[in-house]
Amino acid sequence: MIKEAAQPVQVVLVFDNARSFGKQFKHLEALLDPLQKALHPHGTWKHLKGYSAPNLLGVASDNTHVTIQRFDKPMPLNGFANILSNPLITNLRPDVAKALLKHKCALLIEVGPGSVPGFTQAFAAAGFDDAMATAMDGLLGGVTTRDSYEERLLIAQAVGCALIDQMMPGAVHWGQSHQAFDGATFKRLASDGFNLLLYVGAYPYDAKQLENGNVQLGLRGLGSQALIGKMVMCAPDTKDWVENYQIMLAFIAYCRSMGRLLGDNETFGADGPDAPVYEVQHNSDIPELPDGYILLKRRCDEAPKPVALKTMTSSENNLRAAMRGKRNKLPRDIRNRPSIGAQSVGAKAQVARGAARVYKLGRLALGMAVLYFVLTQIQIPESLLPDSIVASSARP
Repeated sequence: MIKEAAQPVQVVLVFDNARSFGKQFKHLEALLDPLQKALHPHGTWKHLKGYSAPNLLGVASDNTHVTIQRFDKPMPLNGFANILSNPLITNLRPDVAKALLKHKCALLIEVGPGSVPGFTQAFAAAGFDDAMATAMDGLLGGVTTRDSYEERLLIAQAVGCALIDQMMPGAVHWGQSHQAFDGATFKRLASDGFNLLLYVGAYPYDAKQLENGNVQLGLRGLGSQALIGKMVMCAPDTKDWVENYQIMLAFIAYCRSMGRLLGDNETFGADGPDAPVYEVQHNSDIPELPDGYILLKRRCDEAPKPVALKTMTSSENNLRAAMRGKRNKLPRDIRNRPSIGAQSVGAKAQVARGAARVYKLGRLALGMAVLYFVLTQIQIPESLLPDSIVASSARP
């Protein structure tokens, strides 16, 4: 995780009007004043004069650096691979996908740990043990602390919004969660401080059409591992994916609120007699996810309804604070893995460990999902299926 945290947070703004872009961003040093204003809430920043050029601008605080690079020609499309392969973007927001594919110029924002660009990344790539990381953490820019990483996310948001104020881009690529937005939507999300909608991207997998005509797909929460140490996924089912996305956000907020990850066989869900319930599984069968992942599997409607166990519930105020980034009980040091399973909460909870548990979420997570729904103007379905499936379903 330290190697991942050592990498800069990247934001790319793409533009299709090369002439206006060239005039607006002819010399990036002209952005120094608006950049300093945007960064003021995040400390004192100095201009990295030796790192500046007409197409490059750098500033740094004691433990963080920000660089902006101008590209006067299209950036390589392989950098947008996760975006252009995501049907939730290509089918539901074709304007955003087109802006990425057809852009003529771009700005790359990087926010990294340490006051010297590239130093911490090179040090992490060379490898270092915990003792060395602890001894040098100040020089490395707090790369071992979760709070420092999340502060860099907020800084990247502030810089992105400041550049949008200079010229509206055709699209914004938020690299941390492999998401893309139009400029106005990104600014709405990024101006809101800590925002799970920005930090967790929905990416469908295993989409297929069943014999009864229903569409079944799973959902990956890209970027969720940066928030709780493991990626969160929803197992394939036929329910509305927006509801599964909502549950993933609520699950992340719940874990941060309680300071632990739910363990195998625990369940999670919203309040209400007809609310869906999700079983929690910890898996490690994906080589690309060496820390494993958490699978939320919707309990089928025919299964017995679980008994609510309030011993482990978190208050709505705590959940709301976790949603807003104001409450996080997980270990601050990213080298310390969050605990899994029940903490010492009494014999009743221990006996009921294998039983179903439902946690109150109130209307909070639903509101988050509805906001995402509105911002992306989603109207789903069969466009999410692979072309071959859509073609076959259209045959008489």
